[in-house]
Amino acid sequence: IDNGQHLKLIDVAGNKSIPIDEANSNIVCVDKNSNIIWRISVPESSYERDSFVALSKESDGKITARRFFGNTYTINLSTGEASQSGWQK
Repeated sequence: IDNGQHLKLIDVAGNKSIPIDEANSNIVCVDKNSNIIWRISVPESSYERDSFVALSKESDGKITARRFFGNTYTINLSTGEASQSGWQK
């Protein structure tokens, strides 16, 4: 995204050995040496396991992410804070 930083969507689908809070915050920003800068900060889901399944860059440059049960979020690239921006299935 900037200065050698990358966003990573970690595949946690079906892996119940991963704690719920980690599984539901499965997007990280890493530096060029793969050090984690931040882990996505997102409001708690009404579903127990609702990990992110898609990450995309919109035409306006915003980064959005979609959870398994359909909520979409816009991600603040400086902080990792996610704000709900819609729903799709």
